[in-house]
Formats: sequence, C-alpha cells, structure tokens
Amino acid sequence: MEIHLDNVTKVYRRGAKALDGVTLDIQSGVFGLLGPNGAGKSTMMKMIATLVVPTSGHISVDNYTLPAQQNEVRRMLGYLPQEYGLFNNLTAYELMDYIALMKGIGNDKQRRDDINRLLDWVGLNDVIHHRVGSFSGGMKQRLAIAQALLGSPRLLILDEPTAGLDPEERLRFRNLINRISVDRIVILSTHIVSDVAAGCQRLVVLNHGRIMLEGELDALKRCADGITWEAQVDPGIDTEHLPGAVMVSSQRRDGSLYLRFLAKEPSISGAVPASPDLEDGYMALISGMRAGAAS
Repeated sequence: MEIHLDNVTKVYRRGAKALDGVTLDIQSGVFGLLGPNGAGKSTMMKMIATLVVPTSGHISVDNYTLPAQQNEVRRMLGYLPQEYGLFNNLTAYELMDYIALMKGIGNDKQRRDDINRLLDWVGLNDVIHHRVGSFSGGMKQRLAIAQALLGSPRLLILDEPTAGLDPEERLRFRNLINRISVDRIVILSTHIVSDVAAGCQRLVVLNHGRIMLEGELDALKRCADGITWEAQVDPGIDTEHLPGAVMVSSQRRDGSLYLRFLAKEPSISGAVPASPDLEDGYMALISGMRAGAAS
C-alpha cells in the first residue's frame, strides 16, 4: 500500500495557503508528520481522509485517485480528527456499535467481538457500559482511538492522538500503534516529538505548509549536529535573551539551573557539547538554526 502526493497545494479563502507544493510518498508502517501548530498538518490529514479537496496537485491512495474515488478510500480508512464530538448520552459500547454499523460491519458477532477487543486494548473494558458523558478527557480520547480502529482499516490517520492523555495512557497508546502497524499505513500527526520517537520509521517535518525535512529519524537528529550544548548556570540568568541561542530545555537541580540549548558558538562560559536528540534536531530545523545552514 502507498500514498502519493504530487505538488499538492491548498489555498483557503482570502489567500491563506495551508499547503504549498507538497510532494510525498508514504509506505506501510508508522509515518510521522511533525510540525508546530498551523504548519499544515491537519489540512494534509483531511485531504488524505477525503474531507478536503486540494486547490491543485494530485493525491492517490493505493492507486485510487482523490477526490474521484473517495468512496473506495473511505472503505479502507480509520480516522481520528484533531477535534471530534462523542455522543455523551450513549455508553461506550453503544457508541462503538453505532460507529461499527456506519462502517458497514453488519455481522452481530463480529461487531461485538471487535468492540470488546478494542475497548480492552485501550483500557476501557471495565467501563464498557458507562455513559460517555461520565468519562474524563483522557478516557474520551482513548475511546476515539478505539472507534478509529473499528473494521481493521488499512489506512489509519491519527491527528494529535495523544492530546489529553496522561503518561501511562500515552505509553499504552504507543504500544498499541506499534502492534497494529504491520501491513497498514499509520499516519501520526503531532507537534510532540516524543510521540514520533516512540514508533515512527520515517517522518516529515512541515512548517508554513512546506516540507522542511523528509527521511528517517536520524536525519532529524543530524540537523543539530555540532550546535547542541549543555551548561550549568546561576538560576538568575535570563534564559530568554541569550545571544545567538535557541533554548531547548531548562531544569533546576541542587540550586543550579541546567540548560540545553542550540548555538553556532555558545555564549555561556563552561558550556559543553552534547549529542543531539530528536527534540534538538526539531528545534534546530524550526528555528532556522539547522546544522550546516548558512548563517
């Protein structure tokens, strides 16, 4: 299975350009779509999910052309949008049963088995007959993930799927995605770098509607080669205005402040070089301080 985008552009009313000439191939496995809010990630997801038509360019999913063959694509699709609504007056089982019927799962036993299996996977088997309106935000998010998996879709699109999940729920979600990613495409759109690090084989970084990087995860790390630093400083230092630096993280420990930052040349005395990780590479790319880029 393969998804192909060829020079895809989307311009909304008043000239707002959400995507700008995106060309991309996506194969089976977990594919990460990373970028800040407003980068164009949701627009791309909606296009592949047949909800938005490109202004120009071409999209094909498993040799089906969009939007002409959108019904064929929808039959193989599981979709978790960034914003969704759930019927609070239904129980978890009733909601899943309703969506399964909408997806064409008519066999009662298959529907029942799928619902019980998926709610168990996402850790909601003990509240299966509780009303959705009584669920916490994290529980509703897990239920939304379960409904996207109904029917064993060959294409699974997850837009900011870990929003609202606590650390334990996020770990459960990542393990689940790794289990189900065999022989299907899972597109994971997020601005959380650790979500991509946990299971994606390849990724694209989008910003302002354009592809800034495409490749394996190590390619993102290399964006911060030679410009990643760590330093122990006085807690009173103004970390917002360090000349020529991009702050990645800061931690207070034992009366000191420990900084991790990006810079061509560190302006902090005693700074030592550090091996870059995905967060460093992402910050370098988005901030324009990519290793090897012209000053």
